[in-house]
Amino acid sequence: MSKKHIILYGGSFNPPHFSHLLFVAALGGCFPDAEIWVAPTYVHAFGKPLMDYALRLRMLEAMFAPYRNVVISTIERDLHRSTSYTVDVVRAIVSDHPDARVSVAVGADIVPTLPQWREYDALCRMADFIVFPREGYDNTGTVPMPILPGISSTEIRAIMAENKDDPRLEAMIPASALAILRQ
Repeated sequence: MSKKHIILYGGSFNPPHFSHLLFVAALGGCFPDAEIWVAPTYVHAFGKPLMDYALRLRMLEAMFAPYRNVVISTIERDLHRSTSYTVDVVRAIVSDHPDARVSVAVGADIVPTLPQWREYDALCRMADFIVFPREGYDNTGTVPMPILPGISSTEIRAIMAENKDDPRLEAMIPASALAILRQ
């Protein structure tokens, strides 16, 4: 019997959108036996302002409800840290699931910054990285999947600030999450 595989996909999800959904669906296709933990950032490491955590959590739960292998994880909140660091999250997962294989899912745009992450060497000893392709970046060694649409949470927030009923949002955010966001 193979060991349990947990894939951590953390992010601000500020708000979550179709590229997040498509990436998780692709991860499920590439790693059908893995549990994919979608973990929204509780407090951003660089002080980035975030939508209410509970709201982001509700949107993720609604978006991923149909996916049997997806776990919406509150691990970052549960760690009670003032800032969120991937190494701390992975340590907690390894502590709770010592026999599991742990992977961290990131975009190709993040790869050049990985050596700057807190305790990067320790993180590499505890987990491997699964890299998904991003348009305009070196996609060597990425998961074999199409490049995801260039949807930006920043752009979504700007549109929402002008008009929360803007029809462009329907092409950016799954209906289940958009209904919660518009409330």
